[in-house]
Amino acid sequence: MPAEASCAAHDPQPKGLPSVVPPSGKEIARLFLTPLLIVIGLVIPLLGFFWLFGGAWTPEDYLVKLDDPNSDVRWRAAEYLAQTLLRDDNLASNPKFGLDLAQRLQESWDRNAHAERGLANKQGQQSRTELVRENQALEPGRDHVLYLGSCLGSLTIPVGARVLSRLASTTGEAEPGIAIRRRWQALWALANLGDNLKRFQRLISARQEMVLAELGAEAAGAGERAEWARAALNYLEGPQAGRLSGLGVDKALLSCAQDRNPFLREIAAFALNFWEGDTSERAKLEQVLAKLAVDGGQGEEGVTELRAEEGTAQESITRVPGLKIRYNATVALARRGSDLVRLDVLQEMLDEPLQRQNFVLRGRNGEEAADEATAQVTVASALQAVAELHRKKPQRDLAKLGLVIDEVAHSKNPALQAEAMRTLKALERN
Repeated sequence: MPAEASCAAHDPQPKGLPSVVPPSGKEIARLFLTPLLIVIGLVIPLLGFFWLFGGAWTPEDYLVKLDDPNSDVRWRAAEYLAQTLLRDDNLASNPKFGLDLAQRLQESWDRNAHAERGLANKQGQQSRTELVRENQALEPGRDHVLYLGSCLGSLTIPVGARVLSRLASTTGEAEPGIAIRRRWQALWALANLGDNLKRFQRLISARQEMVLAELGAEAAGAGERAEWARAALNYLEGPQAGRLSGLGVDKALLSCAQDRNPFLREIAAFALNFWEGDTSERAKLEQVLAKLAVDGGQGEEGVTELRAEEGTAQESITRVPGLKIRYNATVALARRGSDLVRLDVLQEMLDEPLQRQNFVLRGRNGEEAADEATAQVTVASALQAVAELHRKKPQRDLAKLGLVIDEVAHSKNPALQAEAMRTLKALERN
């Protein structure tokens, strides 16, 4: 899912009533009005919830809400849709609905890009106050692009891959911070899409055939929508099945893997866990991953400055520049069964005490504490990667990893202990 935000409403504490002095007319009114306002405050949001989410929605219902002029309605509809797509295989594999979403993303992006260029042209011609106001007015449109992209990433067919790929690769159409955010959200959606495509293969054959037939009908048309349908159809079946170039995913991943922004490189390495490509593309992408596996973290100073400007109460940091990029790339290489994966890096990732030192939560006051969650995910990811590497390359000698995996199997963390035991059992199988 794209970046999440939470908000809390703080109501003033009610004032106590005098115990002796009779209440005035205003106080009597307050006695009746306060409960009424409380009821209204509870009932209206509840009614709104049922209006938005009550009962099963049709694809058309979602589209109506996503087109609503009220940005709050659009946001709630997109949030609900993204969650629904993760459990509703029929909706997630609906070609017409997926293409409708892709069209809306393209149209919303075009409108927003035009507005961004207009705002950029006004620099120096308007007061700072006016520019800030116009910039704030663009926020709902920017967010709508992110919401729709997130929904496309939750589909099980790649009808939105071309739009997401272009979005992840496009630079210079907005203020740098906004453009980077848009790109990494699109890249994250592509990673999710790559993972969700596995669900299509698990559908019953009758459903798969129906989806492919509907994609074929859409592909027979004209225009960009038909091109998206053809690209998705070719990726799912036929001589081009599994080829990334038709979707533009290979170019997007390569563009982000070479970007100066380290966060884009980090997510590109992560996304390559789910997009393998055909034989020729695999070799090229493994070379990209091998380069990311020795990334030095160049550009992290810019990310540090951005975090400082945001003024977050607590941030997750790494003591070693480029560490997350290298780890993501190493896991991706291992899961591919690549000969280029470095076992010494996997061994390092499996060192639980070391990962507690590597990943830290730093507060505004400078105090630091171990980032237990990130450390745990790092070790667990390495364990799973080792098991997958052994499955794909059983002939590779992984004996040097055995001792450190055995140490994790005696961890005080039950989840890591269980994962390590599963990995040890996997290594016993030939």
